[in-house]
Amino acid sequence: MEKQERKINFLDGNRFCRAMIAGSKWLIEREKHLDDINVFPVPDSDTGTNMAGTLRSIVLDPQAIAASSIAEASKLIADQLLMSAKGNSGSIMAQFFQGLADGFETCHKVSTKDFAQASCIASKKAVEAVSDPKEGTILTVMREWSDEIIKIADQEQDFSDLMHRSLTIARASMERTKDQLEVLRKANVVDAGALGFMYLIEGIVDYLEHGRNQRDLWDKIKEEFKKTNAPEMPESDSKYRYCTECLLFGENLDNKTIQKILSAFADSIVVVGSKNKMKIHAHVDQPGKLFQVLHQYGSTDMEKIEDIRQQEKDVYGNVNREIALVTDTSCDLPEHWLERYNVHRIPFRIAMGNENLIDRITINDKEFYHRMENTNHVAKTAQLSNMDLKTMYEWTSKNFTHTIGLHIARPLSASIDSAKKIVSFISDDVVCLDSKSICVGLGLIVAETGRAIEAKLPFEEVCKRAQWACDNIQQLFTVEDLKYLIRGGRLKATKGKIATLLNIKPLMHTDPTGALQPFSKAFGSLKLRDKMLEELKKRTKGKQNLHFAIGHCNNEPTALWYREKIQSLFSPKSIYVTTISPTIGSHSGPGTISIAFLPAFPSAQ
Repeated sequence: MEKQERKINFLDGNRFCRAMIAGSKWLIEREKHLDDINVFPVPDSDTGTNMAGTLRSIVLDPQAIAASSIAEASKLIADQLLMSAKGNSGSIMAQFFQGLADGFETCHKVSTKDFAQASCIASKKAVEAVSDPKEGTILTVMREWSDEIIKIADQEQDFSDLMHRSLTIARASMERTKDQLEVLRKANVVDAGALGFMYLIEGIVDYLEHGRNQRDLWDKIKEEFKKTNAPEMPESDSKYRYCTECLLFGENLDNKTIQKILSAFADSIVVVGSKNKMKIHAHVDQPGKLFQVLHQYGSTDMEKIEDIRQQEKDVYGNVNREIALVTDTSCDLPEHWLERYNVHRIPFRIAMGNENLIDRITINDKEFYHRMENTNHVAKTAQLSNMDLKTMYEWTSKNFTHTIGLHIARPLSASIDSAKKIVSFISDDVVCLDSKSICVGLGLIVAETGRAIEAKLPFEEVCKRAQWACDNIQQLFTVEDLKYLIRGGRLKATKGKIATLLNIKPLMHTDPTGALQPFSKAFGSLKLRDKMLEELKKRTKGKQNLHFAIGHCNNEPTALWYREKIQSLFSPKSIYVTTISPTIGSHSGPGTISIAFLPAFPSAQ
């Protein structure tokens, strides 16, 4: 196809916006290929997802960036990309356009020379955003591309010709990344972020030359990239477990200061934005520590935490990719069972005083119960974040054929409603079930579902077993100290004080809908133990091959006592003891015990 003669001697806001939308669409169409070759900085198969997710905001809402002045349009684009920036590559891309906006700050329209100079500012801003920039990445391509177009712009006044020639430079620079980073050389792939930047330029060139998003112009190039095989499991460049992101709002924020303080306990640090609003990306083992540090400089929002190890396992590990198993942190299951069944957990968030905690990520069980015992602050939980639900189910839909989600009982949280609504927009291959349970009861349901997946049963059969487990789980609770129920407003103060004075201990259960109901009581802890065992005998009469689980809120001695008694009385098929998550313990407090049991699935008996 011959190139059309369309001399473009200036860029204003309208042309810039249209070019950006065309380039973004071009990259978004190639999202999967970028994910497939992603090995740096960690092989978590999401560079395409992050770059496309960052740029998609301007494609979906073009009116939000519309302006006749390039200064105004570039600022609107920069702000939009900052708010939607995802991952390492997406954050770098956002900072590049922040720098471009700085370069266009006083311009209504720009010449090729103006554009080239602003591009140099943009590439420098992108490098400054990264705490430990590496050669052979998107940063290298941005720098080499902008350095060369400065030279070209001296002779070239037509944007169409300038960008066409610059594409050759970007492509050559991108190809060299394979030899500049050892991890890329071993995997025999180019840097995914660098390729994404080249795709963006490619789409812009197509728009400038043809006035539309010409889909078949680059078929030959696309076919060459299709031949590139996805790499085998590479070594991760990050030694940390969690990929953490947030927005930071403050005054006189300085990216170098924040990079320096985070570098003591994090890597893959990218700090982008302005003096008043920044997007932070970092890999850490303690996300809570990162947020603690950032709160010294301002307030945080849109906090997102992803488990890098889980993602690497999903993409490269020896797992069943037919069915993903998802739950939330109201589910209590020992770590080795979570690993065995490759369970994905969506965290609940807990407000405690002025702190917003993320269950089992920014705070662990032991620390949480210690705080409860030593503060008057009431711990309050909210339903699962829509953003967390969407992120998780989009991830499993991308990497697994089917997904089954098992969530906290509907009477206790509306999270299942949110989950069902969100997955309805993602895939028909995702099924979310109301577990009608919590805590170790939900743990036993998840374990039963995990066994069905491990047995490589068809998805329909796995769903059938999971539903059967939800319908047949039974669970009992005891609360040691009523002050936490009183403090949280779940027990009237007058009744609670009388019960405390009389040393009355309630015995509760989850009813068939999953609602937590009191049904008996005992005087004192020892009598309560006897009452619990009597109730277990009554409820398990005639049942065999029972799976048992015992959960406790910082009360391991009592939990182990129950385990010994249950083993001698019921000879269970399996039994485990674990701590109860802060999500549930925040309502009942330290000392709580939960015991659940589930018969083996009939065909497995």
